Amino acid sequence: MLRHMSMSPAAVFCSVIYILVSLTVIGLMFEDHPRAAIFELIRCIALAAILPSYGGGHPSSSGPNFLLLRCFFVLSAVFWSLHCLKVLQIRVKTKSL
Repeated sequence: MLRHMSMSPAAVFCSVIYILVSLTVIGLMFEDHPRAAIFELIRCIALAAILPSYGGGHPSSSGPNFLLLRCFFVLSAVFWSLHCLKVLQIRVKTKSL
């Protein structure tokens, strides 16, 4: 909590915008919007790029958990780029009655 209290208003604003965009993209995925994969790809790339500067020199921002989180978003971006390029298809099986 102390870390968030020391954030600048611009950083708080950017964090709120990121949360709103994330929730919107999740909603688009649930609605099976045709552009949801592209928006998720952009979101993952943006977070992987911004994540190193988000720590602001905090000791925990250079630890293995922070690196693992960044790797997760890079791999997620690779997954969504393959999905956008139609290399990877996700099919949902439905049961017939």
